[in-house]
Amino acid sequence: MAKGIGKTELESILASYPRMVGSLRGTNMSGFLSKTELEGLVTGSVLTADLDDLAVTTPKVGPAAITSPKLDESAVQYAEVEISAAEILDLFATPKELVAAPGAGKLLEFISLLLAYDWGTVAYTIGTAGDLQVKYTDGSGVAVSTTRAATGFLDAVADTLSSLDKLEATVEPEVNAPLVLTIATASPTAGDSPIHARVAYRVHATGL
Repeated sequence: MAKGIGKTELESILASYPRMVGSLRGTNMSGFLSKTELEGLVTGSVLTADLDDLAVTTPKVGPAAITSPKLDESAVQYAEVEISAAEILDLFATPKELVAAPGAGKLLEFISLLLAYDWGTVAYTIGTAGDLQVKYTDGSGVAVSTTRAATGFLDAVADTLSSLDKLEATVEPEVNAPLVLTIATASPTAGDSPIHARVAYRVHATGL
């Protein structure tokens, strides 16, 4: 009785039966397969068409195995963005990109932004700095979120949470434009506390 299956024979079986059930038996036709060769042949052998509806249930999915990049882009996605103290001190001149432009023929829909102010040692001096707001492209772009006053947030002396929600007013979306965090009038000064941001958004194809 043969001790294994040949490489050529296994390739033939995989081509005929993408979804394999049970053990494989055969004769040694051209030497044994190495672990790397077998993994290379088996990868991709189970096709979407081979799976029954609802066959992949929650218990079969590993923790955090399905991340935003693996979802259909029209589903709600999340991005973690770190905003450094240096970026906050320059926020008026250089708005912080939250989500990159999605590409030609696509647009971003803003849903929400959670801001976690991580208190350092020195509070920001607000001065003439105005409201924080999410916009398309830059500080003069179309606004897509509610506003949050810098006062009472950026000058806090303890960890603080705040959020910006989707603007209820009608927004004219911009094709292939990034979402950025802006601040009105001027940047704050001094200060050394970063912000951990979490933005929720969707990508839509315009069909144009």
